Amino acid sequence: MAIQTLKKIMLKYPQIPVDIDGNLTVHENDNKGRTKTLKKVIIKGLSDNDCFAFKMDYYQPTTKYFSMKQSLVNKGCDAVIFSEKSKAILMCELKSYKFSGKEVANKLFCSLAFTKYLNYLSDKLFADAFESYGVVMIVFHLKKSRSPKLRLRPGQDTTFSLSIYENDTKKCLQILEISKRTPGNFQIHLDRIMRESKPKKLENL
Repeated sequence: MAIQTLKKIMLKYPQIPVDIDGNLTVHENDNKGRTKTLKKVIIKGLSDNDCFAFKMDYYQPTTKYFSMKQSLVNKGCDAVIFSEKSKAILMCELKSYKFSGKEVANKLFCSLAFTKYLNYLSDKLFADAFESYGVVMIVFHLKKSRSPKLRLRPGQDTTFSLSIYENDTKKCLQILEISKRTPGNFQIHLDRIMRESKPKKLENL
């Protein structure tokens, strides 16, 4: 199973565990100690046996081959989650304050590139690929931080599509945007995420 292969080849420290209640907690890593932030998102309905997750921005740079001066290639989202149950890869970014679509897209693009690299290693070295998994990109944020450019409807969970490849509309991925009005913790079930999203298979990206 691809999940077990990933657990074997990845270091322990960046991994995010699933607790005994089936909850996985993603923390916002760039709030700079400010108050009234989103703080963390709890994704429910997971199992440690069929889930693997890690902090994409744990290491800077992501690889020692990259220059720290090149910010575009040294980006990563707050968490990448593999679910065997849903045959899905969730890439999660938490934002408490104003953000730009371009910044988010860059983080998700680099996270996707790293995920495709993991798939290649898993496939060629262990014959255990996950390229058929659907990719779901998610931005969790506070309502007060929403950008007018995203044309969100107040009071509703909304989605917007953004191409992570310049001038390639065929590879335009939907980014699921889920928001809340008050600071603190946020909880959502995996099943709801899958109902709201429109995944694209990793092999097609």
